[in-house]
Amino acid sequence: MRLLRSLGNPLLAAVFTLAFPLAQAQAQECVEFKGLNHCGVGDAHISVGDEGVRIETGDTSGESGVVIHTGLARHWGAGVFSESDTPESGRMLLSSVSEGSTTSTASIMTEDGRVSYAATFTGAGEASTHSALIYYQGQLQHAAMRLANGTTGVTTPVGPINPGPTPPACRMPSQSWHACMDQCANAGYWDCNYCNVPCDYQFFVTNRGQCQWTIDLPHSYVALEDGSIIPADRLVLSEEVHGPTNYPYLGFDEIHLQTTANLTQIVSESVTPAER
Repeated sequence: MRLLRSLGNPLLAAVFTLAFPLAQAQAQECVEFKGLNHCGVGDAHISVGDEGVRIETGDTSGESGVVIHTGLARHWGAGVFSESDTPESGRMLLSSVSEGSTTSTASIMTEDGRVSYAATFTGAGEASTHSALIYYQGQLQHAAMRLANGTTGVTTPVGPINPGPTPPACRMPSQSWHACMDQCANAGYWDCNYCNVPCDYQFFVTNRGQCQWTIDLPHSYVALEDGSIIPADRLVLSEEVHGPTNYPYLGFDEIHLQTTANLTQIVSESVTPAER
């Protein structure tokens, strides 16, 4: 059963440039975690233990990482920690793959300590658009619609702001536990337990064939393109299906994670199979 109802749009080539090194590299080693096969690629060394899947690499190009073989699935979710020698800059790319074709990519980029979020979808080729929904404590705070592929409409604020009484939901990507605890103390949060909480990343294919990424945010506020700052703890990047020009996906069979972090740990993981 094909996972993709139709292929052959020009945007796939652009998306391939993100996932190509990971997809084409020879897997060095594989381990099983939560019933899923995880294969390290590029320079990555992969192992599994009581703390989950451990991916170590000295490659700072961002092309090394892990391929997670999910089988035909509609939902994947994982709690992820990462640490880097250069936490002020780096990237993590999460890509969904269907029968060797990249169907979507979510990017988390850090530059000069500022984190930005973007996504690329392929259902309508170059005309593909998506929405960015920002939540805080379960309540929708902001919705941006008709965003073009690669649009960076959500970032962390520039400069310090009053952190308020509520700590972030999870530890910052590329940040060690010790660095997180120091940051928590400097911010004056009443509780630093978030440093023990991995950020959760989820990918879902809806009944309409939309690809959707959900990202737990490791900061209490985000800045929008107009400069406004709003409270936030979760971001949903959702492909917009406009009608017959889209080619909805039935599911996916791989998740690719590429990163510049020296150490990445997948500490929890789940998959929901797709209907055949």
